Amino acid sequence: MRAVRAFYRLIALSLWTGLIYVVWQAGLWVTQRSPRRHLHWRVFMFRTWSRGFARILRMRVTVRGPSPSAPYLLVTNHLSYVDIILLASHLGCTFISRHDVASWPIFGHLTTKMGTIYLDRNTRKDLVRVSQAMAAALARGEGVVLFAEGTSTCGNRVQLLKPSLLEIAVQSRQPVHYASLSYRTPAGEMPAHLAVCWWGEMAFSPHVLNLLKLKKFQAEIVFGTETLIETDRKVLAHKLHERISAIFTPVVKSDGL
Repeated sequence: MRAVRAFYRLIALSLWTGLIYVVWQAGLWVTQRSPRRHLHWRVFMFRTWSRGFARILRMRVTVRGPSPSAPYLLVTNHLSYVDIILLASHLGCTFISRHDVASWPIFGHLTTKMGTIYLDRNTRKDLVRVSQAMAAALARGEGVVLFAEGTSTCGNRVQLLKPSLLEIAVQSRQPVHYASLSYRTPAGEMPAHLAVCWWGEMAFSPHVLNLLKLKKFQAEIVFGTETLIETDRKVLAHKLHERISAIFTPVVKSDGL
C-alpha cells in the first residue's frame, strides 16, 4: 500500500509541476516588460506550486506568530529540502541555498527558475557575490530566507548560526526576522527525523521515496514576535540562535541515531 501511495503521488507531483511550469512560462511573456509584475507573478506561481505540492504530500501546516511582509530577511533553522515547500507555501520568498541543489533533477531546475540564490560554501569569495545578490533582492522588494545553520539537521536542536551572510543586515541596519521549523509524523509511520528531515549522509532518492510513502505529516512554522538589529554580525547570530532555540520544538530528543 505504501509503495502504491508513493507511486501515485510521484505521478501527481510530476503532473502538477508540469502544469505549473507551463502556466508560469505563459505568464512570463505577459509580465516581461514590467519587473514588478514579473516578480509578483513569480512569487504567486511559486506559492501556488508549493501549496499544491504540500497538499499532494498531505503536509498539514500550522503557523504561529506574525509572518513578515516583504521586503524582509528571515533566518530559520534547517531540517530538510521540505523546508522550501513549507515556507514557500506560506510566504513570498527567495531562498539562499547550497550550490549543489541547482543540479538536483526537476527540483533544482524549478528552484533556480524561482530565483534561488546559490552559495558555494567551499569558496570564500562566493560570500561577496551572494551578499550582493541578497542586497539586490531586498532592494527589489523581495523576502529573503536564510538557513544560517549552514546545513540541515535531524532536528534535535538548533545548531550555532554562521554569521557570514548576516553582514548585509549589519551594514544596512536591516531588521532581521526569525522563525523555527519542525515536523512530526503520526503513530505507526516512520519518525519525522528520518522520513522528513534530511541530514547527515542520507541518500536523496531513498529519502524522497520514504517521504512519499507517508500517509500524512505535520509541519509547523513559529515566527518570532520581534525583529533584531545589531551592529556586529556575530552578536546578531548569537541572539538569533537564542531566539530560534527558544521557540523551537525538537523533532527528536536524541541525536537521531
